Amino acid sequence: MKAGKPVGHDSDDMFSFSAAQDGTLDYAKFEGHAILPAFNHDAPRVAALVTDVMTHWMRRGVDAWRLDAATTVPTSFWATVLPRVRREIPDAWFMGEAIQSDYPQFVHDSTVDTVTQYELWKAIWSSLKDGNFFELDWCLKRHDAFLDTFIPQTFIGNHDVTRIASQIQDEEKLALAAVILFTVGGTPSVYYGDERAMSGDKTDGVGGDDIVRPEYPETPENLASDGEWMYRLTGQLAAIRSSRPWMIDATTEPTLLENRHYAYDVKARDGSAKLHVDMNLDETPHADIYEEDINKALLHIEHHAS
Repeated sequence: MKAGKPVGHDSDDMFSFSAAQDGTLDYAKFEGHAILPAFNHDAPRVAALVTDVMTHWMRRGVDAWRLDAATTVPTSFWATVLPRVRREIPDAWFMGEAIQSDYPQFVHDSTVDTVTQYELWKAIWSSLKDGNFFELDWCLKRHDAFLDTFIPQTFIGNHDVTRIASQIQDEEKLALAAVILFTVGGTPSVYYGDERAMSGDKTDGVGGDDIVRPEYPETPENLASDGEWMYRLTGQLAAIRSSRPWMIDATTEPTLLENRHYAYDVKARDGSAKLHVDMNLDETPHADIYEEDINKALLHIEHHAS
């Protein structure tokens, strides 16, 4: 028997096994992790199982699913399972984790509602940290194109990456990262603790995520007070965003582009509304958000680090 030859495999086997020349059995592993046997995604029983798990929890109140490492699973599998769930739960919402991928193609082929917008995440912290708004502008042009076909999930932090307050240690620039998140199209999310400028570096290896996933205290009174400024700013930006639902698929149009100075209009799809955002990294990084009256800021953001 040749090494790696499938053993007892048919279209309905839930897992894939193989045998070496000495007869030792082995099994397919998810991304090489021995503790994670890989499903055979061609098997009808696997599709039925995943459908049952999803609908089981949605009947009990779960609103949506985040599909971990979604792009490592064949899009044909998601395209089989997700419509089945939607037939029973019509308003089910699915977000696929996609780090490096053709986002629109994956959304189309898999039928997920959205994916994690890692391109924008990187451009936000990198452009602010390096003083290079050309990177952000280039990324926002791609982001606008994505918005033509789906609404990306936008973020400046999550459980898999170094916290934004560690990426951008300059608090004035950190404030501008939040401004960008809440003023561009997409479905913005805030990772717990980022609203209080919590820090933490992700590392490789076992336990490498632990420092970015700390246990929260039982009461707000036990939280450190040095992040109160970010908490207030997050609330102000969230209020602007929540009162303007048109921003979910709004496009951005640059009106001024320099390495350290960037201004853009945020426009409703039907042209009925607009905001103007002006960010400047010199001398003290600051930003202004305007509505109709360009001479009076809706919100002025200038945090003075203590």
